[in-house]
Amino acid sequence: VQEAIMLDISDDEQLLFRHRAQVKGIEGEVEIVLTNTRLSIASSNSADSKNFAWANIAGVKYSPANDPKGRAMVLLKTVIQGSEDVVITLVGPTKEQNFSQ
Repeated sequence: VQEAIMLDISDDEQLLFRHRAQVKGIEGEVEIVLTNTRLSIASSNSADSKNFAWANIAGVKYSPANDPKGRAMVLLKTVIQGSEDVVITLVGPTKEQNFSQ
């Protein structure tokens, strides 16, 4: 699995990843698919900080957050089968735009 990350995270913020996987298929043709992915930006300094989270995305999709800085993320669905498929996470100050596969 390859990963490319571009970050727009300030020194007092953290990028948090949580994943859940599921095995699909039959013997000899098994895939491991990430079925639940949450990516969050959280403040590391404030006790009452808010997390701006992106829920699981199947395929390539623009996903805006309720982040006052206007950051957004794109996540490719991950299927681990040999050396196939890529996870790409982009975080930056961006307005809604079209992303294609």
